[in-house]
Amino acid sequence: MHYIPLLFLCAKVFSFIYHRELALFLHNFRAIVEARRSTKKVHVVFIDKTTIFFLIYFLIDILFLFYCIWLITGDSWEPGCMLLFLSALESYGVQGRIAGAYEVSPQGFIYAKIWFKYLMSAQIMFILLQLFHGNM
Repeated sequence: MHYIPLLFLCAKVFSFIYHRELALFLHNFRAIVEARRSTKKVHVVFIDKTTIFFLIYFLIDILFLFYCIWLITGDSWEPGCMLLFLSALESYGVQGRIAGAYEVSPQGFIYAKIWFKYLMSAQIMFILLQLFHGNM
């Protein structure tokens, strides 16, 4: 049971390394999904191995949410609550346009600054490592 946090730790490392690519992929994927479709045209969508890899990451990210909720409903609610709070704070820093927490690329994409991403990811990874070792 202690190996579940290790899976999420690997996902958070992946998210830290590829945070710009994830934001770009999510933006492009959303544009494809929201595009108006005509009934007269046939749309062909090619899914390569990179797309499948990112979709699996997003599935693991949703499972991370359920894992945090499961931790909150368990005996020790503090780790799950802190994981949810830190994950939400990382997203809120960019989406809420907190000064100094984001940067805008020349293409107009908004990313978390590396120091902000490092701070949030390091705290989340520390809690996941403690859960992996069984200290919490």
